[in-house]
Amino acid sequence: MLWVNGKKVATEDIPFGGDNRQNGCGNNPIYVYIGGTNVYHGGLIGVVDEVQVWNKTLDETGVADAMMGYKDRTIPNDLYAYWNFEEIVPLNSESENETDKRLSSFPNLGKGGESLKATIIKCEGAGGEDTSGTIAVPVLANNNELGNPAIGGTLDVKTTANWELPGVASSVESDKSVTVKYANSGNYNVNLSLINRWGRDSKTGAVVIIDPTGIENTQEVEALNVYPNPFVDGVNILFAKGGQYSVDICGIDGKAVGMQKLDVAANETVYVAVNGTPGMYIIRVMDGERCVKSIKVCKQ
Repeated sequence: MLWVNGKKVATEDIPFGGDNRQNGCGNNPIYVYIGGTNVYHGGLIGVVDEVQVWNKTLDETGVADAMMGYKDRTIPNDLYAYWNFEEIVPLNSESENETDKRLSSFPNLGKGGESLKATIIKCEGAGGEDTSGTIAVPVLANNNELGNPAIGGTLDVKTTANWELPGVASSVESDKSVTVKYANSGNYNVNLSLINRWGRDSKTGAVVIIDPTGIENTQEVEALNVYPNPFVDGVNILFAKGGQYSVDICGIDGKAVGMQKLDVAANETVYVAVNGTPGMYIIRVMDGERCVKSIKVCKQ
């Protein structure tokens, strides 16, 4: 499976022929090369930060957690090999070979043991597809392109917000929110885009702007009653005057929740359901373009 920024983007089943330590390789270990192959020396364009070898398949949650690294965290038992390339140790301190004593490598921090070292190598003696004369020569381990011991912790990913607010008269943005003022009442669509080094995402929502100055008839407002408040599932609206009305329901954040059109008689009571989680809502009764009454209610 191939994961990019914690998201699975590709998967393929690749068969392997049994235990490679016994099939074709005797009891010798299998070497894993990262950054190129022994044929034509194809290279890696990029920087290797960490390498993890697991004894189990990780799901999306596990991959997202593993991306954070394990600095100052407990190494999981299933993390067999783990190199963060920040610590450097001798390649083989017990060897009598002076080259082994002089060269260095990166220790395994996983549960597979300290014998699993990561080493920077260069291939010598290769010729095209003929790799019979190629030898892997260890070179001095360094942190120039593998990890960085001078940078602790995790990568700081900063996210910026881009608001598209049509019809707004003025706005004041903070780190996590924006406060806006509209010149006129009505229904508006707003778009929020979040952008960081891993990509971007956006979401569009509806906002209902209520203008209390649109209320014209004080007696009509006082005669229109909304109850109970607080409520559980819905409210009753008593209309003193018959006619055709629309009832707009929105959250306290301005997000539209529902709308219902009514044709009522004078002194008729109509039940209006409020679908949403417990919290504060605003119910606005409209007579055409005129706001008859706007009231704040609480759903338990």
